[in-house]
Amino acid sequence: MGKSNVVREIEIIATRIYNQKMRENQFLVRLGTWVKVLQDENREMKQQIAELEIRLKKLNDYGPTLLTRREEKTRTESNNQQRLTPGELKSFRMSRKLSQNALAAMLGVKAPKYARWESGKSRMTIEIENAIRELMQLKASEMRTKLQGLGLFQNTGKKTKPLRGQELPAPEKEKSEKQETPKPNAKRILKEIIITKEKLRELRLRLGYTQPQMAGLFSAKPKHYANWEYGQCRPPEEIARKYLALYLEHFPEAQQQTLPTTPPQLPERQPKYRICESPELPMLVIRTARQASGRAVRSVAEALGIPVQTYKNWEYGRSRPNAENIIKFKQLFAHFLPAEFTTTEVNPLVPDISQIPTQARRTQRTADDIVAEELQAFRRKIGLSQQQIATLLGTDQVRYSNWETKGRKVPLQYRDAVKELMALTPQYLKIRMEVAGITEMQGRPFQPRKKGNK
Repeated sequence: MGKSNVVREIEIIATRIYNQKMRENQFLVRLGTWVKVLQDENREMKQQIAELEIRLKKLNDYGPTLLTRREEKTRTESNNQQRLTPGELKSFRMSRKLSQNALAAMLGVKAPKYARWESGKSRMTIEIENAIRELMQLKASEMRTKLQGLGLFQNTGKKTKPLRGQELPAPEKEKSEKQETPKPNAKRILKEIIITKEKLRELRLRLGYTQPQMAGLFSAKPKHYANWEYGQCRPPEEIARKYLALYLEHFPEAQQQTLPTTPPQLPERQPKYRICESPELPMLVIRTARQASGRAVRSVAEALGIPVQTYKNWEYGRSRPNAENIIKFKQLFAHFLPAEFTTTEVNPLVPDISQIPTQARRTQRTADDIVAEELQAFRRKIGLSQQQIATLLGTDQVRYSNWETKGRKVPLQYRDAVKELMALTPQYLKIRMEVAGITEMQGRPFQPRKKGNK
């Protein structure tokens, strides 16, 4: 049966009363904390009043007296030094990895009292502060020694080393055994290969046994023998020598071969990619010529009119330059190449870019650059195709198309040739076309539409 309405109302009233009582209890806890703080401060005030009464009595009985050095030092330190805050106290304890019980034992107080100091519920005396400052100056070894004297351990869970004179005397036999037979490090010392996995397989096939049968010859487990044959681990020395004797018995021609005493060397690491270089211009010659000239990779790539990554591929052997780029490179670095790689062939349509200053080749787009719209308008005006213009300039159609459509600027070695071509009259342009082998035009001259025509 379900609960009645009366029971529900009683539960609601009980919950409200419980919450109210809990709130009142919290107020009482806070009130108790405040009372405790006031009691501590009152105790300190009483101590100070008692000291003042003693001093006043001394003044009345004996007159004014000078302070001792210790009293004067403590007074000046208490006046000059700032009081430790609960945060500084906790950070010191956490930095030394100490528990509250351990630090309280080192100060000679109980743990709850120290906990009130760290939480700020009460205030420590000047003597305790001085003791804590002394602990802050201790080294880690001195702190550990003090903990050991109190019979405590570090808070990290590790046992502290015993003090000098508290060590348990070790038996002489164990010491002699450790000194005579030091334990070898299995990770660093590599065992000698007595029989290889290939010989184990050859022996098993010669005998016509299975792997469990081979393992049963010398009381080994089949799983262990499988690991030996697959090379995942090596057999023990005794079993390996038995298998080797059996192998030499069935393969007498192998007795004259010496066994390797060192582990086989790994093959040399092959490069990730195949070296691709031109015999006319090897990658070492390209790199040496550029370094001898003192030019940067980007500067050379801009001078040759190619992307930077393409030139890097030439130097690292990932790709090879074509015939046109080889001629340009030899013209650019004619003074830095060996005699067998220099050439006397000069392309009349391409000027010598080695005469262009280095600073001019590194500049960005300037007012002398030829805009893509100017190239396109000039080509349509004279009625030539991109292939024909590229032939007149001594380059390929793809590169010229990039100048005209993709917005790439015309390289410096072609800029003068383009300007010269744009300044030619129709008669000289026709003569230039005949020299280049262009007999007829592929398109008609471009005529812009008049406004109003559909």
